[in-house]
Amino acid sequence: GKQVNYGNDVIDSLKENKVNFMNPFLPIADKKKLKKRLKEELASFNVTYKEIDNAVEKGWIEQEKFKEDILKAMRRHADYMIENIGDGEGKIRITETSEWWGGVNSCTVLMSKYRSIAQHSRSSSSASSEVGVPPPM
Repeated sequence: GKQVNYGNDVIDSLKENKVNFMNPFLPIADKKKLKKRLKEELASFNVTYKEIDNAVEKGWIEQEKFKEDILKAMRRHADYMIENIGDGEGKIRITETSEWWGGVNSCTVLMSKYRSIAQHSRSSSSASSEVGVPPPM
C-alpha cells in the first residue's frame, strides 16, 4: 500500500476533499478568552455564543474531574511508596534493582504496583472505576 506522510499528504488530502482544516491557537487556560476565540473561529459555522459557552463550561468541568483523577492516582502511588519503600522490616530498599526491568533502579519503587496492575488486567475484564487510574492494591 501507499506509505502515508502525515505532513503534507494528509493536508493535501483534506484540501482535495474540501475539508476545512483549522488549527487555531486556543487559550485553554482562560475560559473567557477561550470562549471569545472559539466565537471568532467558529463564526462561519453559525455557532452561537450560548452554544460555545455551554460547551466550554461542560468541558471545564470534565477537565477538573480529569485533574482530580490524576491527583488521586498520584496520592495513591505516593502512599504506596511511603508505606513500602525505605529502610525497615518488610520495606523495599530504594536502591534495590528489579530483575523485571533489567536492573533499572528508578523502576523498582513501582514494581509491585505494576505487577498488581498487570495481574489485575489479565484476570479481570472490568476496568477501574476511575478513568485512567490503576486499581487499588
